[in-house]
Amino acid sequence: MEIKHIRIAIFTAVIAFMISCSQKYDSSGIFDPQDPNFYADTSSVILNNDTVLYAKKSINDGYIYIGRDIVAGDTTAWAESVFKVNLPLATDSLDSAFIVYKINSCDPLIIGKRIDVFKTEAVWADSTAEQTDFDLPSVPFTSCDITLVDSSLYRIRIPIDSLSLTQWAADDTISTQTESFYLKDAAGNNISPVMKMYSSKWAYTSLRPKIYSYYSYPDTLTATDGGDSVITVSEVDSAYISDDISLVEKKHSFLDLVQDEIKLGGISGESYACRIDLSGIDTSAVVITGRIDLTAVTDEIDAVYGSISNNVSTSKEVSVYIMTDSLWYSDEEIYNYDKLNPWDYKINLSDSANYLVMDAVIQNWIKNPDNNFGFLITTKNWGSPFGFSVFKKPKINVSYIIVGE
Repeated sequence: MEIKHIRIAIFTAVIAFMISCSQKYDSSGIFDPQDPNFYADTSSVILNNDTVLYAKKSINDGYIYIGRDIVAGDTTAWAESVFKVNLPLATDSLDSAFIVYKINSCDPLIIGKRIDVFKTEAVWADSTAEQTDFDLPSVPFTSCDITLVDSSLYRIRIPIDSLSLTQWAADDTISTQTESFYLKDAAGNNISPVMKMYSSKWAYTSLRPKIYSYYSYPDTLTATDGGDSVITVSEVDSAYISDDISLVEKKHSFLDLVQDEIKLGGISGESYACRIDLSGIDTSAVVITGRIDLTAVTDEIDAVYGSISNNVSTSKEVSVYIMTDSLWYSDEEIYNYDKLNPWDYKINLSDSANYLVMDAVIQNWIKNPDNNFGFLITTKNWGSPFGFSVFKKPKINVSYIIVGE
């Protein structure tokens, strides 16, 4: 009678940056490049230790942003915004119009700050705004101050004079005309830190930006004594802003390699790329559980913008991408990962560990160690674009069995 022995083992390792020889990816890898669904995204970025930068250039999250964070004479973050509005056709009865953006802030330091408004002829959409050359004129169309409506609500009020409306209408052939405007804080009167305003995409319509149009015209009424009287009638009309987006930049905030923590999130795009050598585990091992342990650090936050907030109604997510080539270790600083097959996880930004279960991937790495090129971990729906979250460097935790005679 044959007797087999089952050995159960648990393997836990802190994921550290490991230098590997450059290997070209071929069909023996994790994903087959002949598969029509295969897509390896190749990025050329500067690697800083084992953390990489995926900088965003635009934000479309229900707010628009204006201002800059200036530290020691250097700008570490800035934001400017652009919006479209359907202006009314200028007629003899249209006196003026103005646009109102409501501000999500209660910081008294922004009172009296000035915003320059430029009219731009650039054609843009959400998907093309960051590539568009807005070619702003040297002189703004108008400037406006941040005002306080009541004890809790700030706003900017952008005036559009009737002369401008008349001129723009003369150049247009349709009854309403879409115009684009660019917003930035005035030089020498910077708004800091970056403030946010409710955008055209805000969930509640009551806070979305609007254009208000004022009309006045004579109206003839029949007087009580049988004669005619002429009075001036005033009316106001309003419509929501049709589209807006923010263009942003923030310097990255990578941690040093000697530390045991990483930063994820934010428009500076911190992501974490790494590999752990599992070749010490016998290739015959059968994985029971294989996971990445990710623990948030709650006592470290962005000095200006705080951490990326967490609450019970908003689930934060991370994506783990499987590396498909070890070129990211090479001097060319190019790396490839499987963009079409992310592993998405909802996580808890508390001091409790998050377990990202990846049994199948880790099993493949153990059975085929030459195909272990590591993974990239990045953030998805953070919601606070200028902040970041700090995590302990992740660990791989594997429990497996080995069956032997």
